[in-house]
Amino acid sequence: MNLTPEQKAAIHTHDRNLIVVAGAGSGKTFVLVERFLALLDAHDDWELNQLVAITFTQKAAQEMRDRVRLALLARMEAAQRDADDVRAALWARRVSAMDSARIDTIHALCAAILRQNAAEAAIDPRFEVLDETGARLLLETVIDDLLAALARSGDPVTRLFREYAAHDIRRALIDQIALPVEMPPADLFERWQAAWEQGAAAELRALTADAPFVQAAHWTPPGGRPSGGDKLIDVWRSCDLHLPLLLGSDDLHARLSALRQLPGAINLTGGSVKAWGNADTLAEAKAALRTLRERAKLALDRIGEPPGDADRRAAELLPLWAALLRLARSAYGDAKRDQGALDFDDLEAAAARLLASYPQARARYQGDEFKHLLVDEFQDTNAAQWQIVRALADPAQPGGLFLVGDAKQSIYGFRGADVSVFDRVRVELQQLGGQEIALARSFRTHAPLVDGFNHIFQQVLQRDPNSPAAAYQVVMDTPMQAARTEVPDDQPYIELMLIDRTGSESDGEDAATLARRSEAYAIAERIERMRADGAQVYDRHLGGLRPLEYHDCALLFRSMTAAPIYEEVFKDVGLPFVTVAGRGYYERQEVWDILNLLRALHNPQDDLALAAALRSPLFALSDDALFALRLRRDEAGQMPSLWQALTDPTGVPTDEHARLAFARHTLSSLGQLAGRVSIADLIEAALEATHFLAVLTGLPDGARRRGNIEKLLEKARTSGRLTLGEFARYLGDLTALEAREGEATLGTE
Repeated sequence: MNLTPEQKAAIHTHDRNLIVVAGAGSGKTFVLVERFLALLDAHDDWELNQLVAITFTQKAAQEMRDRVRLALLARMEAAQRDADDVRAALWARRVSAMDSARIDTIHALCAAILRQNAAEAAIDPRFEVLDETGARLLLETVIDDLLAALARSGDPVTRLFREYAAHDIRRALIDQIALPVEMPPADLFERWQAAWEQGAAAELRALTADAPFVQAAHWTPPGGRPSGGDKLIDVWRSCDLHLPLLLGSDDLHARLSALRQLPGAINLTGGSVKAWGNADTLAEAKAALRTLRERAKLALDRIGEPPGDADRRAAELLPLWAALLRLARSAYGDAKRDQGALDFDDLEAAAARLLASYPQARARYQGDEFKHLLVDEFQDTNAAQWQIVRALADPAQPGGLFLVGDAKQSIYGFRGADVSVFDRVRVELQQLGGQEIALARSFRTHAPLVDGFNHIFQQVLQRDPNSPAAAYQVVMDTPMQAARTEVPDDQPYIELMLIDRTGSESDGEDAATLARRSEAYAIAERIERMRADGAQVYDRHLGGLRPLEYHDCALLFRSMTAAPIYEEVFKDVGLPFVTVAGRGYYERQEVWDILNLLRALHNPQDDLALAAALRSPLFALSDDALFALRLRRDEAGQMPSLWQALTDPTGVPTDEHARLAFARHTLSSLGQLAGRVSIADLIEAALEATHFLAVLTGLPDGARRRGNIEKLLEKARTSGRLTLGEFARYLGDLTALEAREGEATLGTE
C-alpha cells in the first residue's frame, strides 16, 4: 500500500511522542496497527506485551488484535520461507504471545494493573468488574432502597420530596453519583448574584466596545435629525433616549434597563423615503437599527435573567442535596463491596490513585514493563484517564507515547468524555518536544462529498472566545481532503428530504410521529428508486464503482427512541434491514411471548402473563377460549386462577380442546423443569415442545423473529442468572432501562 507522507511519519517516527489528528476515513486503524508492527520490527528485544494499545471498545480491541495476529503470522511465514530461523523463532514467539497481548480498553488495563498491585491498592484481586448495565441496575436498586428507608426515618433530606418529584430526585442521584460532593457555602445565593452581576458587566463592556454596535449607536442622518410622524423615526428617537444611558452610565442596573428596551422597541416596519429625505438615508437608518437590535438581543441572551426566588430556594436546598448524594454514594459503595465489585469509575479512580501514590509502581510501568503506549479515540478520554496514561508513559520522555484522535468526532459527555483534554494535551505534548501529525486525507469519500462536509462544518464548528464553554467547543481546524477520484455521474452527493411536521394528528398519533412515519416512507421510496435507477457506489474491495445494494445504505439517529417507526415502515414496504443498536429488542412480540411464558412459570398466579402466553403462537388459543376460561367459577362462586381453569374445557370451542390439552400438558411439564434446569435449558425445552421457532419462520419477517428468539436464548446462557425470578427481573430491568440492544442480525447481506 502506498502511504501518504503523514501516514509514513505516524508509523515510522519513533524518537518523539506523537499526537495524530485523524479525520474520518483517513486510515487511522491501519496506521495504529502498522505503527504497532513497526515498533516490533525496530526492537527485536521487545516482548509483545511490552507494547500497550488502548482502544475505546472491546470490539475495536478485537479488531486490532485480529489484524496484529495476521500480520505477525505473515512475518513468521516470510521468515520461514527465507529460511531465517532466528527471525522465524522471534515472530513465532510473538504469535504465541498474542493471547496475553495488551490490546484492550482503558478499563480492562486499569483492572489488570489493580490486580497486579492489589495489596498497594487495598482491594481484593478477585474483584468483579461491573459493566455499564450491571452497574446501573445495582445503582438503581441501591437508590430505591435508600429512598424508601429515608422516607420511613423522617430524615431532613426528605424535605427535597416536597420540592421535587421523586423520579427527578432519583434521576439526579443516578446522573451525579460519580461526581465529587462538596458542601455548598452558606452565602451561595449571594455568590450567584455577584457572579451574575460580574458576568453582566463583562457583557456590557464587550457590547460597548463592539465597533458595529457603537457605530450604529452614534449614527445620525446625513441631513440632520428628521422630523415628522414616521414610525421608524419614532423608533430611532426612542433608541436615542436609551443609548446615552447604556453607553455612559456607571450604574449597572440602569444600563441593563436601557439595554432591555432596545430589542423590543426596534420595529423595522414602516419608514418612508419622504420622511427620511432619500432612499439611501432610509436604508442606513434600517441597517443601524437592525445592528442595534441584533447585538442587543445577543447580549441579553448571554446575560440571562438574574438569580431570583427559585434560585434562592435552590441554594437553600443544596446542602440537603449534598447530604443525600453522600448517602447514596456510601450505600452504592457498600453494595459494591458486598459483591466484591468495581464499576468503570472505580477502576479509573483506583488506578489513578495507585499510580499517583506509589512511585515505584509508576516507574516499573514506565521502564521495563511498558515500552510504548498507543491510545486510540483520545478525543473521548477524560481527565482521570489522561492522568493514568501519563503515569504509564511520561510525556516528558520522548518516544513512549502515541495518541490518536479527532475532536470533530468526539462524543462529549459519554462516560465522562471531555474533549477539552484533547486540546490541552495537544499543546502540552508539543511543548515537551512532541509532534502533531494531521491525517486529513479521506480514503472513504469522494471529493464532492468531502468538499460539502468541509463547507458545512466550517460554518458549524466554530469557537466563541466569549463563551464560558469555549474550551469544550470544537473547531474545524484542518479541512479533509479526498483521495478518491472515482465519482458517480449524474447523481446528487448530499440530499435534503424536507418533511412537513405540521400535519394534524391521526389515529392517535401526534404530528411528530406522523412526520417520522412520512419520513420513513420517503426514505424507503428513495432507496428503492436509487436501486431501480442503478445508482453507483464505490466498492473499496473491487476498487471501483458498482450498483447500489441495500447494505450500502445506513440510517443514523440522534437517539434510537423513534427507530421502531422506521422498522415498521420498512417491514410494511418489504425493504430488508438490520437494526445494529436499538431500544426495541425487548419489546418485540416474539420476545415478549417467551418472557411471558417464563413469568407464568415463575409465578402461576400471574394471570396476565399466562393469558399472553396462551394467546401467542406458543399455544394459539383464541380470544373466545380465553374468555371461556375466565368465566370459570368454583363451588364457592369464586374465580379460580387461569392456571387452575386450564383443567376444564367447558365452554371452550370444541375445535380448540386439543390445543387446550396440549397447553395444559406442556405448561405442567415445563413447570416441573423450572428450578431444576438452567434458564437456557428451560427455554430450549419450551421451544422444542411448542415448535415455536418453526411457527415463527412461517410468519412475515420470520427469519428476524427466529433470530430474536435465538438471541434471547444466548442472553439466557450468558446472563449468569440462575433462577427464573432473577432472570425475569434482569430482563425487566433491561427493558426499563431501554438498553441499547439490537435485533438479531440476519445471516445475509
